[in-house]
Amino acid sequence: MYTHALSTQYGVSMKLKILYVAALIGLMAGNVSTVKAEDSIVKYSVKTLEDEARVRDFKYLSYEQLVDDTTRKSKNELLTDDEISRRINSLPKGGCILIDHIGATWDTANGINWTYIVTDTEGKELFRAKGYDHRAPDPVFEKTGVVYRSFFGLVAQSREQAVAPEQTPFGDRIYSSKDEIDIPISLPDSFKVYVVDTALVKRCAYLVEKGNKR
Repeated sequence: MYTHALSTQYGVSMKLKILYVAALIGLMAGNVSTVKAEDSIVKYSVKTLEDEARVRDFKYLSYEQLVDDTTRKSKNELLTDDEISRRINSLPKGGCILIDHIGATWDTANGINWTYIVTDTEGKELFRAKGYDHRAPDPVFEKTGVVYRSFFGLVAQSREQAVAPEQTPFGDRIYSSKDEIDIPISLPDSFKVYVVDTALVKRCAYLVEKGNKR
């Protein structure tokens, strides 16, 4: 009986070891497949060349990144291969730029007063587009109070006034607007993007360079 019990215990132990090894192999395989998927995405670096306009954030999404993002979302929605292909075929070949700009007034923040220009590194223009005319945000009202001394003692008065809907860390009231600009043409490995504030005659410029696969 002791031999039988020992054999049984040994068999259970071996099964547990086999299951553990199998699970470990599966986990490693999953990590390998994840790394391979990430390795297919080409990273781009962005360097600021000029910083005069009130651009809060600038990002570039390459065509490869858009394809990867579209494919993952489409598969999650259980779309067919044909539907996924149609989505991919509609993507801009040059990727897209995402811009978040601000202004002290709505006119200076609204995308219609911004122009986006893409050039090669030598300055040859490749693409140009205007920003979008966004709907103005709903007004925000701020209550202010004044206390003064009169013949009858202290008198407090308050009033409401319309102010910009956002506020900087320094307390300045601002408006903000975001543009997403598709670039329909293929771009070289290195190019420049100019974000031009036509209302205040200022601009920012960025150098975008293609890196290695990660």
